[in-house]
Amino acid sequence: MKAKILQLFAFTAFACAPACWGQSPLAGDWLGTINAGGMQYHIAWHISAAKDGSLSATIDNLDMGLMAIPVKSMTLKDSAVTQVMDGEVQINGEAHAVRGMFAGNLSKDGSEIKGTWTQSEPEQPPADVVMKHSLVQAETKPAAPPQIVGDWLGILSMQGSDMHVVLHITAAKDGTISATTDVPDQGITGVEGSAVSFKDSKLSINFDQYNGVYAGTLSPDATTIKGTWTADQPTELNFTRAAASPAAAPKPAEPKN
Repeated sequence: MKAKILQLFAFTAFACAPACWGQSPLAGDWLGTINAGGMQYHIAWHISAAKDGSLSATIDNLDMGLMAIPVKSMTLKDSAVTQVMDGEVQINGEAHAVRGMFAGNLSKDGSEIKGTWTQSEPEQPPADVVMKHSLVQAETKPAAPPQIVGDWLGILSMQGSDMHVVLHITAAKDGTISATTDVPDQGITGVEGSAVSFKDSKLSINFDQYNGVYAGTLSPDATTIKGTWTADQPTELNFTRAAASPAAAPKPAEPKN
């Protein structure tokens, strides 16, 4: 749970007090990462500036589908950016007290912010944060897909027999998630899911062909999904992320005569 709370900077919402016009360089959309607990999470900041100079914004955790957590204050003085958090966050429906501070610097061209998130409650090691203005980021690298995207392997036990199930999850450029499933033991492939949703680490997929619903939770390290397949009755169905296929080794050159 402490590791989850450490990630909160990745989905925090800013609520900033009135400030001078010099904070306006922060206005706009930002994309970046936070390295927390040995893992990297992709995050987005959405910051707007009012006429009086006050800022308001939200931050999203693109990997976990978490967003809109309030922050106590944020300031920009010269190039120094600071943010203080002292409140509660909701993680999987549970409230957790969180206190900490982000301290960083805005680059001279206003395109990048680098700094450190230091959490005092629960106490955690400092975590590196790098943010880039979305216009700059878009030119170099597209936004990372949600961590739920990929191929997943599971075993469904029903009526005394086990069936291997393969779940394929993809994401479109607009963030829309799609899913299909295979049942290799029965020669079934490409069954499309509908009403696919992923939010707060919770995955839900309807499979109309089977009149069933799969609901599961992605683990913090994004390697497993634990959940339930419900058709006539609920049945446990857990998935493990499939290993990436190794690249084919190049063929040796044929000797010349």
